[in-house]
Amino acid sequence: TNPTLAAENTQIANTQNGTEFKPWSVVKINHRNFELGLPVDVLMPVFNTPVEWLVPSIQSCLNQTYPVKLWIIDDGSSNEYYEQVLKLVVVRMGIDENCVVRNSTNLGIAQSLNKLLELSSSKYVFRMDSDDIMHPLRVELQLDYFSQLSDNVAVLGSNITTSSNYQTRHPEEVTKDLLLSSPGFWVV
Repeated sequence: TNPTLAAENTQIANTQNGTEFKPWSVVKINHRNFELGLPVDVLMPVFNTPVEWLVPSIQSCLNQTYPVKLWIIDDGSSNEYYEQVLKLVVVRMGIDENCVVRNSTNLGIAQSLNKLLELSSSKYVFRMDSDDIMHPLRVELQLDYFSQLSDNVAVLGSNITTSSNYQTRHPEEVTKDLLLSSPGFWVV
């Protein structure tokens, strides 16, 4: 899919100057500084994620304008969930079953992602929660931006858009809100 052509009849999102981000609006890519065909892996930990969240999340990974390999790790979900939900979703959505790993017990996100990192051979790895949705151009835009940065940069993040009002929020605002609203965390 050519994102420039796909963008012709859509709104152009400009999150750099604070313009409101509309869902599924597209930013035109004027150049590609990254290698086409460079392998990209998306790592997704899953723990009893409701199917109504899981399916759109996986679909958003598979609908990227840049081809990705999706790795899923079930982090010790119930046997019933694994057999009746996750395995069925994987088969019906055409995900390579060799890219699905299962922890026998819940190890947590960090250890689960580390297990997937060991399996990945890609230069670029994207992390995805099983209840989030990726913008269709996320991988392509972040690869393009990342390729323009110094070789000393190893991690690239982005803003989020909440589904309730589709407003772009910077990571610092989100972190502050999470800290203030989470029991056990205090901001002094």
